[in-house]
Amino acid sequence: MFLAPSIDGYVELTLGEKIEAFRGDLEKSYELGVHQITFYPTVIPWYSPGYRLVELGRVRQEVDSIDRFVDEAMDFAEDRGLHIARVYSISSKPYEYATVNLEMVGPLLGFGAGAWSNTGLYQYVNLHSVSHYISAIERDALPAMYSRNMSASSRAWRLFFDQLTTARVDEEAFRSIGLKGMPLKMKLLLKVMELNSLVRRDGSTYRLTRRGIKEVYKFVTNYIIEVPIKATGLFIQVSRSEDYPEVVKLS
Repeated sequence: MFLAPSIDGYVELTLGEKIEAFRGDLEKSYELGVHQITFYPTVIPWYSPGYRLVELGRVRQEVDSIDRFVDEAMDFAEDRGLHIARVYSISSKPYEYATVNLEMVGPLLGFGAGAWSNTGLYQYVNLHSVSHYISAIERDALPAMYSRNMSASSRAWRLFFDQLTTARVDEEAFRSIGLKGMPLKMKLLLKVMELNSLVRRDGSTYRLTRRGIKEVYKFVTNYIIEVPIKATGLFIQVSRSEDYPEVVKLS
């Protein structure tokens, strides 16, 4: 994790000190021989105990400096000859261990309270209350509080988003989800990205530039804050009652 918050009266670090600590974490991970390093900014959701410090104005984060940390990770990967597995992950070999991408495109079956699942055509989220989850299992009922069928459009955009995080988008990948090819809207979006030096086209593959990696990284961060984190907070609230709503909307 990077972008550790500075807390007034407890721990106060400059941006330079935080970047130095981040580089040190990367170095230590490499020295320990780990196969993959994933790096995320510290996020303090409103339902976490630490958010009270945010409300009191005692927490500071340099959210406008994410580029600096991503650059540091990319430089580290280049210096060590490591592979870019995702815009937020580097590995010693050209493979990755991941579950987040399976939540996007499937297939992934999550077990336990609060787990997310995606079969590829159907998505559901388990009850967040442990007691309600156990009760549903004992009744031989699906222990889910939210579910939906995945439309062709949804599957296509989720695959597109997933591909972007791998720093490359392959037109042929869309055939794997039953489409004839990449939808026109996505091709147009990639063309705009190419004109803005965010991607380079190599035949049927679009590869993110360093600038593109940083922009997609920030997009991923915003997505996580605006969708999964907000949804999880809502699901936690709803799980305190067995009176579950028929429709869930994120504002």
